[in-house]
Amino acid sequence: MPKLLSLLLCFAMVFSLLALPAQAAKADASSVDGTYTGTGTGRNGDITLSVTIADGKITQIENVSNKETPKYWAEAVKLFDSILAANGTDGVDAVSGATLSSDGILEAVDDALAKASPQLSGSGTEADPYVISSAAQLQAFAALVDAGNTYAGQYVALGADIDLSGVDNWNPIGAEAKSDTCLDKLFAGTFDGRGHTVSGLKIRVADAASETNVGLFSTLGNTAVVKNLNLTDAVITLTGVADTIQCRAGILAGDTVNAAAKDSGSRSHDSIGVRIDSCSATGSVNVTGQNGMVWAAGLVGRSQIGVCITNCWTDAALRAESLGGTKSAYAGGITGHTGNYAVLANCAAFGTAYASSPMSTNFGGQAGGIVGMSAAKQYNTYAVGDVTVGNGGTKHTWVGALAGEITSSGMSKDSSGSYTVYPEQGAFRIGNYFAGDAVLKVETYDGDMLKETKTVEPTVDRGFSSTLKSVDMAMTSVAMTKADMAAAAFAGTLSGNIPEINAVLAAYGITGVALREWQLDGGRVLPTGGVWVSGEIDTGIFASGDGTQASPSATIVANQMPFTPNSAGRSSTQTA
Repeated sequence: MPKLLSLLLCFAMVFSLLALPAQAAKADASSVDGTYTGTGTGRNGDITLSVTIADGKITQIENVSNKETPKYWAEAVKLFDSILAANGTDGVDAVSGATLSSDGILEAVDDALAKASPQLSGSGTEADPYVISSAAQLQAFAALVDAGNTYAGQYVALGADIDLSGVDNWNPIGAEAKSDTCLDKLFAGTFDGRGHTVSGLKIRVADAASETNVGLFSTLGNTAVVKNLNLTDAVITLTGVADTIQCRAGILAGDTVNAAAKDSGSRSHDSIGVRIDSCSATGSVNVTGQNGMVWAAGLVGRSQIGVCITNCWTDAALRAESLGGTKSAYAGGITGHTGNYAVLANCAAFGTAYASSPMSTNFGGQAGGIVGMSAAKQYNTYAVGDVTVGNGGTKHTWVGALAGEITSSGMSKDSSGSYTVYPEQGAFRIGNYFAGDAVLKVETYDGDMLKETKTVEPTVDRGFSSTLKSVDMAMTSVAMTKADMAAAAFAGTLSGNIPEINAVLAAYGITGVALREWQLDGGRVLPTGGVWVSGEIDTGIFASGDGTQASPSATIVANQMPFTPNSAGRSSTQTA
């Protein structure tokens, strides 16, 4: 995707982005054209204004909402003309007799001007992250990463919801090429959405001539953390025009980098790299290639070795097609493909998935409600959408309500030669559910002509093969109706699985995971509750008693008291 404009913006603003300016008080040549809302505090509450900027000039100020007394407001709005004349608030004084309302107007304009500036507040530490509060700042941030600032070891956060609908074609954060050619231009820090929403993301690539990865981020570096972020109404279309090139798209990211190897050069179950937590995505992703592998996913196109995705959900229409040869296409509601040691836990998907390679008589399309092809640990996930794959006639049926193909990587054979044995630490895949009334289909092509479509009955959790034996034969999942999966009782079931999953994760040495409780939200069961906390009580901190009213638990010294709040529901007394 052409990046000339974004790079020019980056070079113009790189030093100011790293500075820590006060709020903007004037519009100038660095201000990004657009209409911005700002909020200030007036006499009776918030005052919200819209401020329009064009060619470095404030061209319009409009009231959005206020609770001011009409007679004071009528005087205060006279400031609009003064602000327009001054091209900002510098040197503009409050209106006598309406001082508090005037101060609210000035503050609201400053807030809007700050959003029009590409400058970021903050210092990049965990306590004081760089804060992005507007589309202009998010665009400038993307350009900085493109230019070689990975933000490794630094922290970035959203300060507001961001509407990207006015950005005609989003430039993904980071270089879009094959990752090992541009590791120094990939985001590798911590990005905290703080629960905010980025809406209206649009990406259109009609002429990819080399490997291309797109999403809000292109590819995430192996120390990247993205959390607490909602993406809504995204529309992504990626078309490869050169033979054999790989194309990947996910609403959050197209690709990821493998977790770092240990000093020995190897990786193991505790080798966790990219972490994605408490994120959601809605929209559509359409990826087409000519004779190269393609990936389309609701969250991440391809999740490499050690990627950990937790507490996430998506609702996206996904379509991946490799049209001209034998390469596979992958589609999955959370991710299209995972590598070894990856983790998918506490996730849900509601959209549809389609993956087709009509000329392929090998693996063809691979699609699942959660993941297309997987070697990941998969815990406490569910999917309800219909899934379809296409191929040129093959002995594999890589379509499933949860997963297209689940490999046997890391497993052992039983006496019959089937892969049914997990390592002693525990199962790789437990607590998964799928809609038994979801529709699974297989399309068979003759060249580019559709020959037949068959429905897979009964609905299965994962795909299967009549010849390939290196697949997980031990995974068990529970079929339910879509209606039952939208009930509060199902949320209780999923939350009830968390202790077992935490135990398995701990057995494998996987740390830094905090699974959320599930709750019914808008007719859907989502992993958006509070972080699950064990209800078990450490009675060893008490000197005596059993926690009842008749025999309260007693502490001995005052310095034991900080521990008692974790023992909710028990009576306690202090004896010294």
